Amino acid sequence: SAHISMIDALMMAYTVEMISIEKVVASVKRFSTFSASKELPFDLEDAMVFWINKVLTDLSRNTAGH
Repeated sequence: SAHISMIDALMMAYTVEMISIEKVVASVKRFSTFSASKELPFDLEDAMVFWINKVLTDLSRNTAGH
């Protein structure tokens, strides 16, 4: 239990250092459009889910045409 808590804390610290909402939004803007008033992520977890959803949507759209 203590080891899992430690690993979780280390992963979160790394994530906070490497990822920001601004970086995620800038990345998504390179390949997709979105409504900032409706879809803008509000925290890091939401930003990661936002990025994953946009990537999957873009992949689905691109593979459907091929």
